[in-house]
Amino acid sequence: MAEFVSIARRGCWLSPRPGWLVLALSLALSLALGGCNCGCGASSSGSSSGASYTVSGTLSRLATGQTVTLLDNGADSLALLANGAFSFATPIAAGGAYSITVGSQPVGQTCTLSNASGSGLSADVSNISVVCQNSAFTVGGTLSGLASGAQLTLQDNGGPALTLGANGSFTFAQLLAPDSNYLVTVSSQPLNGQPCSVNRGVGYAITSNVSNVAVVCQLPGYTVGGTLSGLSSGSSVTLSDNGGDALTLTGNGAFSFGSKVASGASYTIRVQTQPTGQVCTVSAGTGTSATPDTSTVTCTATTYTVGGTLSGLASGQQLTLVNNEGDPLTLTGNGSFTFSTPVAAGSAYMVTVGTQPSAQTCAVTAGAGSAVQANVSGVSVLCQAIDHLYAVDYYGNQVLEYGIGIGGELTPLSPASVPTQVQPTFIVTDPVAYYAYVTNAQSSTISQYAITSNGTLTPLSPSAVTTVTNADYLSIDPQGRYLYASGTGSADIAQYAIGSNGTLTPMSPAAFTTSGVDEVIGISPTGGNLYSADSTNSVMYQFSIGSGGLLGLMTPASVGGVGILPGDVEVDPTDRYVYTANQHSGDITAYAVGSGGTLSVMPSSPVATASTPTALVIDSTGRRLYVACRGANEIQEFAIGGAGVLSPLSYPAVATLAQPVGMVIDPTGSYLYAADYDDQAISEYSIGSGGGLSPLPTPSVAAGSYPVSLAVK
Repeated sequence: MAEFVSIARRGCWLSPRPGWLVLALSLALSLALGGCNCGCGASSSGSSSGASYTVSGTLSRLATGQTVTLLDNGADSLALLANGAFSFATPIAAGGAYSITVGSQPVGQTCTLSNASGSGLSADVSNISVVCQNSAFTVGGTLSGLASGAQLTLQDNGGPALTLGANGSFTFAQLLAPDSNYLVTVSSQPLNGQPCSVNRGVGYAITSNVSNVAVVCQLPGYTVGGTLSGLSSGSSVTLSDNGGDALTLTGNGAFSFGSKVASGASYTIRVQTQPTGQVCTVSAGTGTSATPDTSTVTCTATTYTVGGTLSGLASGQQLTLVNNEGDPLTLTGNGSFTFSTPVAAGSAYMVTVGTQPSAQTCAVTAGAGSAVQANVSGVSVLCQAIDHLYAVDYYGNQVLEYGIGIGGELTPLSPASVPTQVQPTFIVTDPVAYYAYVTNAQSSTISQYAITSNGTLTPLSPSAVTTVTNADYLSIDPQGRYLYASGTGSADIAQYAIGSNGTLTPMSPAAFTTSGVDEVIGISPTGGNLYSADSTNSVMYQFSIGSGGLLGLMTPASVGGVGILPGDVEVDPTDRYVYTANQHSGDITAYAVGSGGTLSVMPSSPVATASTPTALVIDSTGRRLYVACRGANEIQEFAIGGAGVLSPLSYPAVATLAQPVGMVIDPTGSYLYAADYDDQAISEYSIGSGGGLSPLPTPSVAAGSYPVSLAVK
């Protein structure tokens, strides 16, 4: 049964026979069929004696346009033209062997095989791998920037020269073996002076062609530059070369433009944008590329001259002016003048009288300005004979008239007085023309006078104009165009235009009404602002003065700091500080003048004084302030610091007679006078070089009954 089972498994359908018969029949049948058992096509090993198998694989990295020929068992040639799968045409019989070899290599490449042989095949073969590699690699890249007609020579690894005459791609002729290094250099630069450089010119252990070497040639020519000096810190200047190639410089030193000029070409350096407040000039700014770095640019501050016109100076007299407290200018004749030192653009100027003539006083108008952007020629200096002092006699209803002697002593004129209306309280003189104005408290009027050539006062027509209730304070525009009046207990500030004949005409509106009580007022030396101290609200109102003289409140309308019962407001002649005397507070409030004339209380305020500071006066230099303290019967002396801070002078306070209530300094700055209310006198002092006061040999003169206000002309 064993044989039966075996044959049945092969698919034979023989009947069972004895063992020998079966064996004999099987042998005979096998011989008849050529070895096929039972005619079923299966060998005893399980393989068909007629089976065959394909041989195939994959080709990679064959170069484009190349061919590799493969052989199987030395025959069956197969030419491959492209990468990818391949298969030999002739299969291999089952149990057979295969051996794949390269019949012919592609040009410039070497192909190697993996899994290339085998035997006893019982299935298709598909894992043969053919990989081709270059036998040698090229090195090349791109040239750019070479000028037309120029030539450049390159080398790779110091080998044969490659001369290039045009921009574009290039390839060295010599090939490099796999895993070789390369070094591309410029062996000869163009003769036109162009500098050429190599980028990505070095490589190691290459396994493919190199094509990314970049050779870049710069334009031929020379840098253009020079040296900058004098540029202010924080400033910048912009230069140009040949109208372009803008170069902005922010510091001094060497500079060069980004663009070059061709060999033999010209260049022109100019200032394209000047720095603020400076002017930069170029020297040696034009030329050719033979000398391109010799230019110099020098910056200097933009400056403007300050000057004006002097008139009225008497023959044989001389006057010294100063600008910004320096640059003294001595004048001996009338006409135009100019200070020797100009001022920088954007800065300020302040022309004041340094030394008055011996027998005259000179006043400056339009003498201050800021943010200068042009030459100043409008400063006006007018000199007049100044030898008179006027004192208001409150209960005498008159103005007392005095001549000022050579040593400062007062002498009554003839006539010695001129009548006022009832209870005169304050007097001012016109700083330009010869007029005087007096407030009359009980009459609520302003008396108006002409000043004659001998100094006496003559009433104008009309002799007085109506003003605010209880009028007791006046302030006049520095150019003599407008006059303003305030009164005790009044919220109004009357405003007048001064006519060519000195008479007052109320403006429209005739008064500016505030929300408080305008005790005392003061005008800035430029005539641009007016300040009014209000004790009711403890504020200082701040006004701008319009082109027609009308008052307008600024923003903010007021600033605090005013003490109890202000007695005086004084603006320093440099228009930087304002001070108010607070009588019942016993102190002084100091203000700094800001942009547009707005005030801010100084941190040092208030400054304590002796009892009841009533009147203030500042000398013409703006460096000293004097305070009449009627409760202490003395005058205190303060220095005005650089920031407007008050500090007592080293001199002791000087004694007065009883209750000094008004003061004035003569325009020469040599003498100070104080009206002593209770002693009906005027105290006289000389002002020393350090600002200290000394009584004159005749320390006082009689002044009617109750002098309250003084003025000079």
